[in-house]
Amino acid sequence: QRQMCIRDRDGLNRFDGYEFTTYRSIPEDSATLSHTWIWDVIEDDSLNLWIATWDGLTRYDRTGGAFQRFFPDSSSNESIRGTRPASLVKDNRGKIWIGLWGGGLNVLDPTKTTFASYRDAEHPGQNYPGDYVRKVYIDRQGFIWIGTWNGLWKCRIDQDGVAHFKFYVHDPYDPSSLGGMRITSFCEDQQGRLWIGTLGGGLNLYQGNEDSFKRYVYNPDDPGSISSNDIASLEILADGSMWIGTISGGLNRFDPAKDSFTSFHNDPYDQGSISSDNVYSLYADRGGVLWVGAGGLNLFNPDLLRFEPTGSLSLLKEQLEGIPAYAILEDSQGSIWVGTNGNGLVRLQAESGELRWYRHQREVPNGISSNNVSDILEDSQGKIWISTNGGGLNR
Repeated sequence: QRQMCIRDRDGLNRFDGYEFTTYRSIPEDSATLSHTWIWDVIEDDSLNLWIATWDGLTRYDRTGGAFQRFFPDSSSNESIRGTRPASLVKDNRGKIWIGLWGGGLNVLDPTKTTFASYRDAEHPGQNYPGDYVRKVYIDRQGFIWIGTWNGLWKCRIDQDGVAHFKFYVHDPYDPSSLGGMRITSFCEDQQGRLWIGTLGGGLNLYQGNEDSFKRYVYNPDDPGSISSNDIASLEILADGSMWIGTISGGLNRFDPAKDSFTSFHNDPYDQGSISSDNVYSLYADRGGVLWVGAGGLNLFNPDLLRFEPTGSLSLLKEQLEGIPAYAILEDSQGSIWVGTNGNGLVRLQAESGELRWYRHQREVPNGISSNNVSDILEDSQGKIWISTNGGGLNR
C-alpha cells in the first residue's frame, strides 16, 4: 500500500491513503521531533528518514518508528556543528551532505551516526566553506556543489575519500567569474552542463573545460536577455528546454540555439498569462507539462505558448486561482499532488481525473494537520512525503 508523509513547520505528516497520523515536537521529550519547523527530508540507504528542522537534525527510524535528535556536542568532534540544517543531499557512498545555516558544511555517515565538519572556522587555512550554506547539489559526475550566501564551492572526493574544495567568487573586473555571491538554485541540463541561479547575479553557466562561468544578466536594452537577476527556481523539461523562475521578472525560457531568453509576464487583462511575476517553484511532469507556482498554480501549454491547460488540468487551475502553490509532485502512479500556502493539499488522480482536497479541520482527528504545504517528495518505496507549515508529523 502506498503511503504519503507530510513534513511541516509544526512537524511531519504521513498519509496512508485514508487518514493522517500526526507527530509533533515535544521539547522535553527527546524521542520526538527536535522542532516543528521542517526544511528538508532525505532517505538514507537503510530507508530511515533524516529531517532538517529549525532547531536540529532528527532521524526517524522506519523500523522502530522512533525519533532521535542530533545537536552540537562540544565534547565530541564527531557531532553535528549547528542547529539550522537547510539542505540535505546523499552521495553515491550513502553519505549525507548537510548544509547548515550558521554551521557550515557537515557530512553524515548514517551507519555510524557520526559527522565530519568542513567548516572554515574550525580549519583555518584549509579553504573550507563558510558558515552560511543555503544549498547543496551533487552533479552527475559526483562533484558536490555548495551554494552559500558568500559564494560557491566545488568539492571533489578523491579515491582515498579526501575532500578537495575550490572556491568561486564574483569579481566585478572578471566577466568569466561567478555573477553573484548568493546562491539560490542548481540545475543540470541534458548535456550535463551545470546552471546556477543567484540572487542579484543572474543565471550562471559553469564552463567545466575553462573552469569559468558564463553570465546571463538582465539588460533593459536587450529584449532577448533574462528578465531578472534574481533567480528563484530552475527546471528542465523532457524536450531539453530550460525554464527559469525569477523574482519580479516572471518566467523565462532559454533558447540554446540563439543563446537568448523568452520571458512570460503577468498581464491582468489576459487570462492566458502567468498569474504573477514572482515564480518560486517549477515542476516538469512526465507528460511534458510545466507546473509553475506563482501566486497560484499555473500550467503552461507548450503548444500554445500560453498558460491555458485543458480537461481536468483546467479544473485544477481554476480551483487554485489566486492560491499560492509552493509544492508540486507527479507520483509514480501519475497522480499530481499540489501543496498550497493556506489552502491545504490537493490531489489530481491520474485515471479518473478526480480532484480531492485535504484541508486541516480541528473537528477531524485524523485529517491533515496544516493547510500550509511547502514541499513534496516520493521515496524509494513509493511513499510521498510533504512538508507543511504549522501542523506536526502525520502518518
